[in-house]
Order: sequence, then structure tokens, then C-alpha cells
Amino acid sequence: FECIIPIGTKEVWVKLDEKTDWIQLDRTESFVLTSKNPNLIGVFKIFLRCDNLILDFTTTIYKQDLPTVMIYCSSGITTRSEKCTTIIYPVSYDPSQDSWAKREMSATIRARNSSNGYILELVNNEKLLNMREDDDWLLLPSKDIASALRTKFALDTYNSLNELDPLCKISHAEPIDLYLNYQYMGLYLLVERMDRKLFDLKDNLDSMIFKSEDWKGDFYPKTSNNRWEQIFPIDEDYNEYPLLLESFVQTVTDKEFFDDQSGIFSKTNR
Repeated sequence: FECIIPIGTKEVWVKLDEKTDWIQLDRTESFVLTSKNPNLIGVFKIFLRCDNLILDFTTTIYKQDLPTVMIYCSSGITTRSEKCTTIIYPVSYDPSQDSWAKREMSATIRARNSSNGYILELVNNEKLLNMREDDDWLLLPSKDIASALRTKFALDTYNSLNELDPLCKISHAEPIDLYLNYQYMGLYLLVERMDRKLFDLKDNLDSMIFKSEDWKGDFYPKTSNNRWEQIFPIDEDYNEYPLLLESFVQTVTDKEFFDDQSGIFSKTNR
């Protein structure tokens, strides 16, 4: 177990209970606790003194069986972007990860509009947890480790089909323990955004990405009465083509849709 040292503090002191002595930590050091039970699961209560302020924490200890993402934001997190500082403690300390492991990274964070979770936007592109190099990430909550691994397995399985079908592309994800302002939030998935980078789209002239806001059909393309949202290009570049594409998806027959020729939407012939 390892104690996470808060960001931006000058002096850090720690003790495990009220009877033990204070131990001063260097800002660059980690305080390691040993346990006779290697399978022990739980959150420990410790006392932390930062810059002469004594704080009683119950969520400052984390297990090293999952990477830990710690985010510090001076203001509350809303649907508007707020500046924050992020540190990731990986399971692996491979030298190739030195560019981001245990290094403070400037970012902004905001709550997602559509569902639970957060959007984390780093100032610089980072290749986090062996996923693609990017500055835009999702933090999605998971009920338990089984749910997180099931989602990750589903994404990895779909991506494995890419060798057979280039259209099989979906985000990668890694389970992590999330801390916001030193409070343990639970098990989350760090996920790549579903954006133009995923599909290698380089311009907004010949490429578009849109999504359904409300999926009710049994299978694609049963999408009647759905609302669609254009996510690339951005709203300022909106044109009539998403409307034509929406009409194509909603009205074309199954036979036409799955045909190699007629099932391909083109701006020039639709």
C-alpha cells in the first residue's frame, strides 16, 4: 500500500493513528505500508498534516493492483471545464512510461452531460496506460471489477476483428481507481474518446461522425424516430449532409443497406 502525497504542499507529515509519532515525508517520496495479509482489501484511516493543517483522511491509501488516477481541482466539478492537476500511478513502472507516470499533468475536467463520469482534457498529448497518445479522455464509473473487465473484454474483442474488417474500430479502456481531491470515487474506466482520431479522419470536408442520442432499434439500421448528434465536424461546420445521411439510414431497406454498392452513403450520389 502506498500513501498518495497531496499536490502543491510544502511539508507532508503522516501517522497511522493517534498514538504513533508523526513521520515527515519528502515531497518526492512515497510512504509505503506493509501488511501481513497480501489479499487485504479496504480503505485505511490515517492522519495527514499538510502545511501545518491536520486532515483526517480515510481514502488516501490505495491498492497497487490497479492504476490510480488522482485529480486535484480547487473548485467544484460541474459540466463546465475547470482547471485541475492529474497524477497517474501505474501498476507497471516500465521506463517507457516515465513520460507520464507519477508526474503532475495540467488538465481540465468537467462532468459529462449525458451520463455519469467525467471528461478529462490534458494540456499535452499523453500515451496513458499503453493506449493511444491523446489529450482527450473519458472517466466512466463501473459498478465493480467484474463489470469493468467485462466492458474492457468486449472492447478488446471488437478491436481484435480489425484485422479482418478495417471498419471494426472502437475505443480502448483500462480499469483504474479514481481519486478526486483525495476522496476515493471508486472503480472507473479510463477510456479513449470516440472521435476523429479513432477513425483516422484528418479533415472535415470528406468525413463526418454522428451518433444516435436514443437507441431503440433491435439492430442496425432500425433507427426510426431517433435524434442524431453530429460530433465531427463541430457544430460551426454543420451542413446538410448529416440530415441526408440520417434520412438514408432511416429509410433504406435492409437489402440496400447491407449491399456492398448501394449500402455506401456518398455525398456525390445521395
